Amino acid sequence: MSDASRECTNCHAPLHGRFCARCGQEDRPPDPTLSELAAEVVHEVSDLDGRILRSVRRLFLSPGFLTREHLKGRRVTWVSPIRLYLIFSVAYFAITSFTGAPPLNLNFQLTDASAGSAAQPLDLSIEEETQRAANEALAAWIPRAMFILVPVFAWLLSMVRRRAGRNYPHHLIFACHVFAAFFGAQALAVAAGWAVGHPMVGPALGVAAFVYGLIYLVLAIRSVYGGTLARALVHAMIVLAFYWVATIVVAGAIVGPLIWARFQASPVTTLPSSR
Repeated sequence: MSDASRECTNCHAPLHGRFCARCGQEDRPPDPTLSELAAEVVHEVSDLDGRILRSVRRLFLSPGFLTREHLKGRRVTWVSPIRLYLIFSVAYFAITSFTGAPPLNLNFQLTDASAGSAAQPLDLSIEEETQRAANEALAAWIPRAMFILVPVFAWLLSMVRRRAGRNYPHHLIFACHVFAAFFGAQALAVAAGWAVGHPMVGPALGVAAFVYGLIYLVLAIRSVYGGTLARALVHAMIVLAFYWVATIVVAGAIVGPLIWARFQASPVTTLPSSR
């Protein structure tokens, strides 16, 4: 069949090559042979695996590289920022749920305010039950809250880099890559700490993953936005400081109603602290 008579089986537009210029569908026979079907499966699997491996390697070892590629329009070679974020955020929260390691742990000091200056601590069981319920609420809601916190992070970055000539979606793409790397490192640390089982290994790996995230953010800011390393460090610290405040506000919005509902009938003063 000549090119002039070929048309897309999906939208019926004239074909001038392997892919349809209107809908993007590849020109494949509607009744493939077994060998053609096997070749298609091999191609799809190997191409997907190759893109994932390339993207993951660049994500973790080359801070900012995938964001620069995306902003330059070179996207077909790499897994999208949203997909990378979803893969590693889901992996992190699934691992923390499986291992019992809370994504954010709150400690509460509960005292009886009716005693005035000689306030007495409430029953230990009440305090432990409140902490357990609060951490369960955080474990359930923090993954959903990240769909607010990641855009907030991107907005904060747009404020400190407002002269970079980037629009908000560009900052959001950068944020997706940064959080994908951070969640991936944290997921690996939690899984390794749980597998080893030593009480000192898990916290040490968690600290190492957190330090990796800080260094990654500074290097990624410099890679994508330019400037000196010192400037990238200052901007990273500013963004993280305000982002931490936003995280505390969100965590308070999650556990605040729960604590109020449990203790509204009791003369209690609740002093939360995060760790």
